[in-house]
Amino acid sequence: MTEAQKELVVKNHALIFGCLKKYNMSEEEGYGLAAIGLCEAALKYNKEIGAFSTYAYRVMGNKIMEEFRKSRRSFNFRHNTVSYYSQTAGDKECSFEFIETLGDETNVEFLAVNRVFIEDIVKILSSKEKEILRMQAVGFSQNEIAEHLGISQPSVSHLLKTIRDRVNT
Repeated sequence: MTEAQKELVVKNHALIFGCLKKYNMSEEEGYGLAAIGLCEAALKYNKEIGAFSTYAYRVMGNKIMEEFRKSRRSFNFRHNTVSYYSQTAGDKECSFEFIETLGDETNVEFLAVNRVFIEDIVKILSSKEKEILRMQAVGFSQNEIAEHLGISQPSVSHLLKTIRDRVNT
């Protein structure tokens, strides 16, 4: 980092706290991510694109959201939990698993209703719609889904809207 970039980081350090507040994160859980975002912003900043603070704020927010999506994708069970009930809904192309754990407040009736609901939805979806729905359920962004399927992000958005419209009828 150049001296000018370091100076930008020092002068705009307070932006980190505003960004954490916006995303309802404690300093403990989000400071490191926001600080990395601030440093990345300083490294990539171009004066022609506008004010540094606006740019840095967006970069920090993107860094936080990127980590949030990653954590949703790599869902792990809480420590000290024991799974005692599990059921799968869907079909061969698109399935979802509902797992209840000891200490979990989810009730069996809720799981059963969701299973039936998802099985009904999956019956009316095309293969592409099922893949999009599956990927979104595990936390992929629309851009990531589009890249994986080789289509545009607006196409993914349109297909998700179509799915919602079909489900809500």
